[in-house]
Amino acid sequence: MKNQTNLDHIIPAGTPDANLDETAFVPGLIQLALSKSDSPIEGFNEHGTLEKPLDEFLARVEALGGKCVIRSTGHHPHFIYLWDNMSCTSVSYSTKSNNVSIWGQITDPSLLASLKTMAKECVSEAHTNLVFCIIEQHQELDIKNMGDGSSTLIEGNYHPQVITDFRYAVEAFKKEPSIGRIILLNGEPGTGKTHLIRAMLSELDAVFLIVPSNLLEVLDKPEFMPLLLDVREDYEKPIIMIVEDGDLCLVPRESDNISSIASLLNLSDGILGSMLDVKMVISTNANIKDMDEAILRPGRLTKQINVSPLDEKQANEVYSRLCGYDAMLPPRKQYTLAEVYEFFNTKDMKETAPKQTKKVIGFGLPVPERTREDMS
Repeated sequence: MKNQTNLDHIIPAGTPDANLDETAFVPGLIQLALSKSDSPIEGFNEHGTLEKPLDEFLARVEALGGKCVIRSTGHHPHFIYLWDNMSCTSVSYSTKSNNVSIWGQITDPSLLASLKTMAKECVSEAHTNLVFCIIEQHQELDIKNMGDGSSTLIEGNYHPQVITDFRYAVEAFKKEPSIGRIILLNGEPGTGKTHLIRAMLSELDAVFLIVPSNLLEVLDKPEFMPLLLDVREDYEKPIIMIVEDGDLCLVPRESDNISSIASLLNLSDGILGSMLDVKMVISTNANIKDMDEAILRPGRLTKQINVSPLDEKQANEVYSRLCGYDAMLPPRKQYTLAEVYEFFNTKDMKETAPKQTKKVIGFGLPVPERTREDMS
């Protein structure tokens, strides 16, 4: 006796928001493969940024003979296409990030070649270091794509120990599982903490989400979780949250900040943070001895990087590199990096370098040739 199938729940083709995905068509594909030895099934999977309007892209899929049998709407529209030869393709799109994922099981080699050509023309590789910022509009939370915020690390701007700690922290975040989930950057204003964070963007393959200090309380709001889920679904990469001036959520627990600390810990190494692969980079001006002990617990804290001012010798080295010739700052025991750059930016622009034979050393900037008397 042949198997009988209940047809009561057949969904009309093109039904919006149907609760069905591409796996529903796999049994039919297997049956086709078993019945026709000349119809091998080949997989097709592309992911990246859609360079064409979504409607134009879908029209090209239909021009190849695809029939839309399922479509969903909203911030993450999803479309499933079938071909007469039982090939199946799904298209998932994000209206926020403009990312698209194309998955397919194809039985026709010529169709597979056409789909690959279309993807090559319409889809580019997703950026690895995009930065998003949490914003609040009309009392609702949203995220805004800020583009590529990375910059190259200039090692000469920092003490060697800072660079050593930076390298350790970056490699610890790359490990799977990572060594801890929180990097702290501690130091007085102007020492270069923000530039270190921007350097991390260029070295870590993740999605970076900036949490402004005035929105720290959103970490404890239920509407914040859908934002994280959207980012995770769109990019399928670790999420690194960046909190600048995060003193409020790091100092010992009081009645006004206990929820921020609890949310921070849950997102860093709790069940939620582990499942979503959430890590955090937090900069602060607070003294390390004043931080909550729960933040500093081994296994939770990846690295605390103390970014201190430069001594006079290194400050003059940075200043000379910026000027392009030997230059001296006014005598002082310490300088912040911001102060060195300020001296350079405000110095007399008519000043010219000494007209001497120059050579390239250090970071590749020209400096004057020193005489034997200068070096004695």
